Amino acid sequence: MNNDSTGTRPRDESPSASPSFFADNPSMFQLLFERSVDAIFLFDPQAGVFVDCNPAAVEIMGASSKEQLMGTTPAQLSPPIQIDGTSSQDKTVAIVALVEQKGGHRFEWMVRRFDGRDVPMEVAATPICVDGRTLFVVVPRDISERKQAEAALRESERKFRGLFEASSDAIQIIDPETLTQVDCNEAALRMAGGGDREWFLSQSLKELAPEQQPDGSSSIEAAKVLIARAIAEGPQCFEWTAKRYHGELFPLDILLTPMRLGGRLLLVAVSRDISERKKAERELLELNQSLEQRVAERTAALTTSEARFRALVEHAPEAIVVFDGDTHRFLFGNEHACALYGVPMEKLTELTPVDVSPEFQSNGRRSSELAKEKMEEALAGNTPVFEWIHQQPDGRLVPTQVRLLRLPSQSRNLIRASIIDNTENQRAQRALRESEEKFRALYEGSSQGVVLHDEIQILEVNPAAVRIMGCQNAQELIGKHPSNNSPALQPNGESSEAVARK
Repeated sequence: MNNDSTGTRPRDESPSASPSFFADNPSMFQLLFERSVDAIFLFDPQAGVFVDCNPAAVEIMGASSKEQLMGTTPAQLSPPIQIDGTSSQDKTVAIVALVEQKGGHRFEWMVRRFDGRDVPMEVAATPICVDGRTLFVVVPRDISERKQAEAALRESERKFRGLFEASSDAIQIIDPETLTQVDCNEAALRMAGGGDREWFLSQSLKELAPEQQPDGSSSIEAAKVLIARAIAEGPQCFEWTAKRYHGELFPLDILLTPMRLGGRLLLVAVSRDISERKKAERELLELNQSLEQRVAERTAALTTSEARFRALVEHAPEAIVVFDGDTHRFLFGNEHACALYGVPMEKLTELTPVDVSPEFQSNGRRSSELAKEKMEEALAGNTPVFEWIHQQPDGRLVPTQVRLLRLPSQSRNLIRASIIDNTENQRAQRALRESEEKFRALYEGSSQGVVLHDEIQILEVNPAAVRIMGCQNAQELIGKHPSNNSPALQPNGESSEAVARK
């Protein structure tokens, strides 16, 4: 800390009471001086020594009596060197000059109590005239707790900055009012594919995205809606198309979380490049479309004979059923379908899609009405693809994805249904959503479990890590070696202790 003045207000020398009041109460000033809870010293700038003090000053210095303080210089009541590296003696001279020049000065000072303990003080010095000579009223206040809090805050900021920069996910801090970026980490710069930090932070959200998103909406308007939703409802997870330094467009998964920093509302955007995932999804879609096309071509080549239909469905990789579009009764089904419905093959032909479904679907519509609607859509020549809840005889609900296709036939309205069990996929999606909801910005704000440790012990964990580890509080983890929270052996047979050392 330095001794720069924080500003001095002009002194109001007009009396706050009539002169006769103070003249008639000569002990008033002495009473205020003696009983003040703040330490007060009277300092003679000419002699450079303290000439008086109150009991609070004796207490704050750890002295046994006022006499121990009288006649001492500020340097004698201080360590040789102040925090800024200036000697206490030289700094005293400089401060005396500032008080005389400005008519008052506020500064920080390190004192040394009589018990040998150094204590940081915030000091206000004001000149007064007493019996024709100038004295300084010096009022020090112990700021040890404030200094400790500042040190802890600096250490916390250093720690969070380290986590911020070390994150493999791109992190941007955004001002929601101006749609500009306040800060970003190295991962965000790498993801931009060029340009330095100064360039990146100079780009608004509008400049880092195409004019329109894939759904046709304006990028800037969509961004405003998402920001407003995050502020009103909390963290928002969504897909976004962004633009790199050289103009290349690429897809992102973004978790947008509001946070307050120093009373200021900001947003933390944690982004992941999902280009590879999107590529895989496109390839999978093309593969599925190719498979559907081949199945359709194969189906068109088959006659309506039961044997050929059965051969088709029995060898399909997914659950497939063929049913009459008029009666809705199943005609054929493969083993996958029987397993999905939980019924034997011989009973399948006695059932309809409504018989293997709950009364209502997840969208609140009756299964019977919705099934009829989808069948009519398929008979009209379309290929409806939709989510459907099936129900097994024991009541277990099975989420699936169904694709309907009309089969060529001269005498009957036949519909083929390809059914994929979505149980695992939905479970994975739920797990992903829960993980993303837990992920918050910057350590305490992050929902990801973050454990900070060295090679010996866990140093710190955030609340999410405490919950993930099934502990009641962070103290159950702090100070322990990471291997203490692991089984004896890892899946590859190697001991957890050995892996942890690596």
